Amino acid sequence: MSALHVPTLAVVLVLVAFALALAVGLAAWGQGEPDGLAVWGVGLTLMGLSFGLLLVLGKLPWPRLGLATGNALLAASYATALWALAGFRQSRWPWWRVLAPVVAVAVVSWTLADRNVLRFGILNALFALQWACLLLATHRWRDAMPGRGRCVLMLGAALVLAVFLLRLGALAMGHTALAQPFAPHPVQSAAFLLGLTGLVVLTVGYVLMSKERVDADHVQQALIDALTGIPNRKALLEQLHRTLAQAAREQRPVGVLMLDIDRFKRVNDTWGHLAGDAVLAAVAQCLKGG
Repeated sequence: MSALHVPTLAVVLVLVAFALALAVGLAAWGQGEPDGLAVWGVGLTLMGLSFGLLLVLGKLPWPRLGLATGNALLAASYATALWALAGFRQSRWPWWRVLAPVVAVAVVSWTLADRNVLRFGILNALFALQWACLLLATHRWRDAMPGRGRCVLMLGAALVLAVFLLRLGALAMGHTALAQPFAPHPVQSAAFLLGLTGLVVLTVGYVLMSKERVDADHVQQALIDALTGIPNRKALLEQLHRTLAQAAREQRPVGVLMLDIDRFKRVNDTWGHLAGDAVLAAVAQCLKGG
């Protein structure tokens, strides 16, 4: 592990982040329904910019400003990931929840620029808190994120969270050399490998969630009548076959209830088919209990 060159790992992370951002952006191109995929791509871009800026920090004329900007971009990429999840859930995410960690990280980076160990500890604690919040939100929003994609995403988030917990644990054990940017340390190498793996797993999980949602929408469109919102003939026949088969296995009777709307043809002939459609939709809502 000690033979791994940490700056090279950082360059690989930058390239992977930009490549994933491009792939996600192409996948989100032209999508009609907001699922946060484009926002996720923005977060990946911010992450690539952040590590790219931190890599050239020593060559910048204002290193303190570069340090604060690079870390703020990293915090922004993490906050954007949570914002994207809120978009996937189709819920509003307050701006202050996006900006608060970014501002906190920028202030800490600026004010503690000359105190490497203290800055390193506080920043990693803030980043760990961001990913813990993302994990908690993903767990709480599981009803809006069914399927395997959420599990894959949570695994990726856990890997990224492990990066900062690993660094904090090593710092607590006295490995203060980690506080130097891209320090040649086995823990730093392990952290970058974990982060790189987590980044890929996270993005695969998010894309998988989007695909699962599209597939579920297609299934619903195939089995649900667009006008009434109730199962169509195909869904009714499939359910009837399953029910009859189960009743035959269990040797129990089955009842089928059929309803008819009295004088429905007169409604269509007198007020037109739009009125007839409204009647059908109203009856369907009554049957659903809505």
